[in-house]
Amino acid sequence: MLGPEGALPLLALASASQIAHLLDLESWRRDRFDPLRSGAWVALLVESGEATIRRFARNIDDETLILLFRLWAKVTPLDIDHEEPTKGHGIGDMGDERGFLSPDGAKAAVRHGLSIWIHDLKEKKARLILGDTFPQRDGVLSPDGRWLAYTSEEAGSPQVFVRPFPALDRKWLISTGLGDTPHWRADSRELWYQMRDASGTHMMSVALTAEAGSPNPGTPVNLFTFDPRIVVAVPSADHTRLLAGREVAGGEQKTIRLILDWSAGLKAAGERR
Repeated sequence: MLGPEGALPLLALASASQIAHLLDLESWRRDRFDPLRSGAWVALLVESGEATIRRFARNIDDETLILLFRLWAKVTPLDIDHEEPTKGHGIGDMGDERGFLSPDGAKAAVRHGLSIWIHDLKEKKARLILGDTFPQRDGVLSPDGRWLAYTSEEAGSPQVFVRPFPALDRKWLISTGLGDTPHWRADSRELWYQMRDASGTHMMSVALTAEAGSPNPGTPVNLFTFDPRIVVAVPSADHTRLLAGREVAGGEQKTIRLILDWSAGLKAAGERR
């Protein structure tokens, strides 16, 4: 019988649906949810590595995810301060260490559908700041709280812009040509972004010397071109290192079979002999 202590190697190989099925079996006692037992399995998921957690979290329904993580996180619904219906699925694909939080931790820039919203985490409200006439995403607040960098497709293709925050009353084009996924350096004086063209994906750098209410962006510099196998890359806060995920081609697909009531099966096999 498989218990938590022997499950770590298998969790690293399991698919999202297999992990969800396992947690469903282990977390419920008839019609009652067992948070302590489920918590032990969530701790194992964390221990098995980031790839396992991401694979699982991206493929599980919100209600189950809240149940599993409520021991560690307080989940509070936000009131949307806007007359139009919210698009997307709440807090979307932003939400990592790249700077979506304001310096005081009170506000978060996130994407709903084609829009960028600011969530006030203290007031538990959200408001639309950049509309959804065309796709706008990747909203990241500068570490000093003065600027919002984001990706916009208002010209028909993705480009990186910066606006003053919270005024948002002006904007400066940062990228020359295509650009997306902006990332602030810790001192708010440099932006990295990715530029994709026929020759590959390039990491671009733009210096900013903010003064007189302007970020004064410099000319983008091509730092390097990614290996074609790189599928995701996240710079460190000081822009001296880069964490990258590489696609592994031709890897063997692993499967796990979960056998229920296996002792009865052994007994039946013995009787047939």
